[in-house]
Amino acid sequence: MTYKPTASEITRVRLLTGETARDSEWTAERLSLLIADRNGDVYAAAADVWQSKAAAMAASPSKFSVDGGTYEFTEAYNRCLSEATRCQSMSAANNGMIIDPTLERVE
Repeated sequence: MTYKPTASEITRVRLLTGETARDSEWTAERLSLLIADRNGDVYAAAADVWQSKAAAMAASPSKFSVDGGTYEFTEAYNRCLSEATRCQSMSAANNGMIIDPTLERVE
């Protein structure tokens, strides 16, 4: 039997990834499939979303200019990878994993 994610699990992944908008590319159906692929592990599913976001950033130009300002994707890319690592560390697959307490939180 295939795992069927609940609405609260989909909501949890949305909250973990900042994908709360209904018009997001991460639709409820897409998140449901992702959560099902991870057997209900919302943290592993959230890590997958963050890794996908990082991949999209990596495919973008490293700098762009808009309205006289120059912006870099490097910081956003690193944040996505940091969030992916954080979510993965909380997933059931890493249960019992020891996290280095000296690591600084990325804001």
